Amino acid sequence: MTIQKKLVIFCPMTVFALLLASCAIYKPLRVVGSKIFGLTCVTNDICLKAPATIDEANQLRTDALSFIAENVKLIEHAPRVLFCHSEDCFARFGNPAVAALYIWGLNNLIINDIKDYAGTA
Repeated sequence: MTIQKKLVIFCPMTVFALLLASCAIYKPLRVVGSKIFGLTCVTNDICLKAPATIDEANQLRTDALSFIAENVKLIEHAPRVLFCHSEDCFARFGNPAVAALYIWGLNNLIINDIKDYAGTA
């Protein structure tokens, strides 16, 4: 086997292995493969654990973007929002002790189970 053929085989395998290792070590990178970690992407902008709550999730995202546009400024590229409905789900992507996590560079916002932070749990 020539060196070129070895490189053609070895390079993609190395990139894939590095991506897997990165996801294992740095949890926020897992948003890249959110479907693998239990979320269902119902649109390009919304992924959630419980697809039956799509209407509520869409309304929350719309209200948040409207609030930001009125009080700060219009967001040109709104983030993709991932809604987790349990701490177990959120723990797959980051620290479950926080209410939300924004992933810089990937433009993803992960929302934890908000009822725990609203005092209604």
